[in-house]
Amino acid sequence: MKGPFASVVQGLKLACRLVVRQQRGCSTAASSDMPSPPWDIMFFGTDEFSLKSLKVLHQEQRKGGLVGRLEVVTVSLKKPEPAVRHYCCIEGVPLHTWPLPQQPCGFQVGVVASFGHLIPAKIITAFPFGIINIHGSLLPRWRGAAPVIHALLHGDTHTGITIMRIRPTRFDVGSIVSQAVVPVAWDTKCGALTNELADLGATELISVLNHLPEKLHNAVPQPDIGITKAPKVSEATSRLRWSEHTCHDIQAMFRALDDHFPLWTQWQETPVKLRGMVMRQEWSKGEGSRERCESDCRLDDKRTGRDQGHKSERKVRDHDGVCDHSEIGRTENLRIIESNKVLDKENIETHHQDGKISENGEGRTEYKEINMHISNIESDHNLPRDKDRDTSLFKHTQVKDVADNGSDTKVNVSSMETVTESPGTIIYSRKLKLVQVRCVDGWVSFQQVVVKGRKPMNAQDFYNGFISKVPRNFSKFT
Repeated sequence: MKGPFASVVQGLKLACRLVVRQQRGCSTAASSDMPSPPWDIMFFGTDEFSLKSLKVLHQEQRKGGLVGRLEVVTVSLKKPEPAVRHYCCIEGVPLHTWPLPQQPCGFQVGVVASFGHLIPAKIITAFPFGIINIHGSLLPRWRGAAPVIHALLHGDTHTGITIMRIRPTRFDVGSIVSQAVVPVAWDTKCGALTNELADLGATELISVLNHLPEKLHNAVPQPDIGITKAPKVSEATSRLRWSEHTCHDIQAMFRALDDHFPLWTQWQETPVKLRGMVMRQEWSKGEGSRERCESDCRLDDKRTGRDQGHKSERKVRDHDGVCDHSEIGRTENLRIIESNKVLDKENIETHHQDGKISENGEGRTEYKEINMHISNIESDHNLPRDKDRDTSLFKHTQVKDVADNGSDTKVNVSSMETVTESPGTIIYSRKLKLVQVRCVDGWVSFQQVVVKGRKPMNAQDFYNGFISKVPRNFSKFT
């Protein structure tokens, strides 16, 4: 283009470039090239999660090419000293304490990871490319300070990392620059998942910095649907309520909280922490069904008597806590749980081969067999023997509901009511050396108990020092 219009067009182009560069804090020298690394970065962080990203940035600075100037902003705490502050002091990385006394100058972009403080607009705008944040969830799901904990509490089967542009007035609402997804295994706990996400976030950060202008240009707003909140948790969150929580609930709490706030309850009004839960895959499927959980707990359902027309099929749970079983022709019966061994309060029922059991003495052998079976359970679980058993533990009835139809006959042999089976009831398994506790819909097991003011003890020590010292009816967590 020639003539007077050509100079006007060129002037407008130059003016636009200058405006953009001034907004970005760049040099006013005209250039058609996009800004490129190395980037001068100010990093905001505090804990182990953010330290992973800081270490990667520091490594890139040493290699040269991607990171130029690198300085860090963190909080001032004496105990415990923030991981980021400790690292900077050892490695000699320039360090600033929050809040900043003045606006940062000479940096192109800010990076935030697990910082915990809203950054005001005047600081955000001091960076030509603004500030990007590494967040431990797939936004807009789990906005807030504890995204990993809430993902596990709610049984999420996948989560991930979001890198987003921060905004000055609200946490975790800025445009999404990049996301990466990770699956969550059924037995993953918070500490392990946090470490995995920290590594992924550091990797994703470097990917974004390699193409920073393009990534920021293509950032998209967060959707308005699927928004969930992840507020801070406290020790109160890990309080077990046996009459409210299911097996599914307790396992989710254990996975989410044990690394930070161990699950706790009370023994005789003294706080007690429960560690080393025996986890089961069925309880991480998110169903939390009372019927399913109760069924899953009955792992070695010993049959009294004999089956005529069919057999029960069962895969007994291994000691690692995984169970996958099925049943054919199941009767409601005496439940013996091998890895979660307890005595339930429902009626004992059994099949009989001859189909003719009456009250004239023909059924006595079967009743004796059941009593022998009960005796074996008592031996394993420290329950009272026959001579010590009273109505506080069992209530026996005579044989009833006799049928004579020539086929398998279900005989209700004994009705057993255990007052100790209410939520919070404790049983110690000698065989597995586990403390087992009744909740709403089943039994959960723990390897270790920590009574306030005492050293951690294993299940056997807790039984010897506490459970065995009180009457059976008082052996409960509250």
